[in-house]
Amino acid sequence: MIEAKVPDCCKYKENELYEARKSFCNKYIPFLEKIQKDFKLKEWCSNYSDSHSNPNNKEVEQTIKTLLEEAYKTGMVVENDELIINSLDQHQIDSLNEKYIISLSYDEILGIISYKFRTARICEGRIIRDSLASGSLLLLFKTFVLKERQSSSSNNVKIVCTSIVDDNLLKEADAVVNATNPYMIYGSGVCGAIFKKAGVKELENYCKRTYEHDMVVGEIRITPGFNLPCDIIFAQGPRVYDYKEYNLAELDLLNTYKNLLNASLEKGYKSIILPSLGTGVYGFKHEKVASKVLTLLKSEEYRTLKIFFVNNDRLVCDLYEEILERL
Repeated sequence: MIEAKVPDCCKYKENELYEARKSFCNKYIPFLEKIQKDFKLKEWCSNYSDSHSNPNNKEVEQTIKTLLEEAYKTGMVVENDELIINSLDQHQIDSLNEKYIISLSYDEILGIISYKFRTARICEGRIIRDSLASGSLLLLFKTFVLKERQSSSSNNVKIVCTSIVDDNLLKEADAVVNATNPYMIYGSGVCGAIFKKAGVKELENYCKRTYEHDMVVGEIRITPGFNLPCDIIFAQGPRVYDYKEYNLAELDLLNTYKNLLNASLEKGYKSIILPSLGTGVYGFKHEKVASKVLTLLKSEEYRTLKIFFVNNDRLVCDLYEEILERL
C-alpha cells in the first residue's frame, strides 16, 4: 500500500489515522463490494488490452478496498463532505459538489468511471496515487454512499425562497407558523404578512376573544386561518436582549421550535410553512443558529412532518441550503 503524508485537509492526526481509517473502511467496504459487482470491474480487466498482465480476482477485490483506504488516508474524505477533485476529461468538469453528483444518471456515472478507471490502468492490480487524485474514486463512492444515506435519512426539510404567504405554498401546507408578538396582534415582518393575508380584523378579534393573557416565551397557540387555506401556528420566541447569557436565549429558541413541531404532530399536520424564528427584531443571527435549527428540524422524531423553511432573502436561503446539504 502506498504511504502518504497526512495533508492539512485531513481531520485526523497521525496517531488517530489507523482507527479512523479502519472504522471508515468497515462501514463502506460493503458499498464498494456492491459497486464492484454493478460496474463489472472484473470484465473490464479481462478485456483490457495492454502489455500489462491482468490481475486475478483477489487482486481486483483488494484494489477496490485499497481505493477507500487511500482516499481516507490522503485526506480526500474531509469533515464537511467536500470533494477534492481535479478535472474529469470526459465531461470537462473542474469540480463536483454533492448536488451535482446526485443529479447524475446511472449511465453518466458509469461512463465517467469506466473512462477514468481504464485510463488510470487499474488493471495493473494496484492503484497509483495519480488515479486517486483524478477524482474517479470520489465520484464512485460518494455517489452511492450519498444516495444510500439520503434514502435512509429524513428529507423532510425544504428551503424555499419566497414570501411566507406565497399562495402556491400555502395550498400545500396544513399550517403556517407565525413568529408572533406576545399580544397576538398585527405587527411587522412575518407577523404582519400573515395577519394581512388572513384578515387583520378577523384574526385579531378571534385572538382577543379566545385568549385572556399574553403569550410567554416558548408558548404555542393555534388558530384558524380565516382567509388563509391553512391554520396558523403562533409561536412566541425569545428576544436575545432579554437575556444576560446568550446560550440561555438560544436554548429557549430551540425549545420554541420543538414546541411548535410537537404541536404540529399532535394536531396531525403533515406539512407546515416555517419562517426562521427570532432572526428579525428579536436579535438572533442566522449564521449562529442555522445549523442547530436545521439539525433539530431533521431529527428522526419529526421525519414524517414536511417542513417548508421559508425566507424571502436569497442570501439567507443560500446559507440554509448550504448547511442543510452538509447535515
